[in-house]
Amino acid sequence: MSYPEVGPIMRTKSVLITAILVLLVVAMSGCTSSVSNVSVTAQTSQAQKYAQAFVDEAKKLNTDPNVTLTSKIVENGSDAIQLTATSVNATKTAFYANGSTTTLALNIKQFASKADAEKFYNTISFGYTSNNNMTNNVTKLNDNPYFAATGKNPTETQASWKLDSFNFVTMSSSLAVQQDEFVMWGTVSVMSGRGST
Repeated sequence: MSYPEVGPIMRTKSVLITAILVLLVVAMSGCTSSVSNVSVTAQTSQAQKYAQAFVDEAKKLNTDPNVTLTSKIVENGSDAIQLTATSVNATKTAFYANGSTTTLALNIKQFASKADAEKFYNTISFGYTSNNNMTNNVTKLNDNPYFAATGKNPTETQASWKLDSFNFVTMSSSLAVQQDEFVMWGTVSVMSGRGST
């Protein structure tokens, strides 16, 4: 049985969806443990650990020699982190003759409580499409950023996203993830060509 060739729009859509799914799978897990309130002075340190664990997992998942991953983690106030990661794929395809570049621009914040994080998550993700069923896909719970930052697994994980723009050469999506008192939100974009890193 032969299948018709997938057109460039569907390939582009699948690249974006794959990027989003990888991002969400890396960022999410589901298990039970207790959540404690955190002092403001420890929040930035914990958010940095969360961001670094996210980057480390992304690097571990990248086994393609044609893909280069760079990242930058910057403090954003006393309780938040900005994470920028760029994945440059040098593989030339019919649609991406010069390769492709995927950019993640994320904020990570640790709230004083799970209730505060959930309230923020619900506000920031209003109008997004839920991806809560993704929590069942993570098998190695100790690889998730929450575990790396806190030493325990989250009791609650929520994730959602929306497609912001899509055309033949670029795509952009917004996303939000909550793991107990941590919320990560931002954008993922994919464009044709190998941008500077």
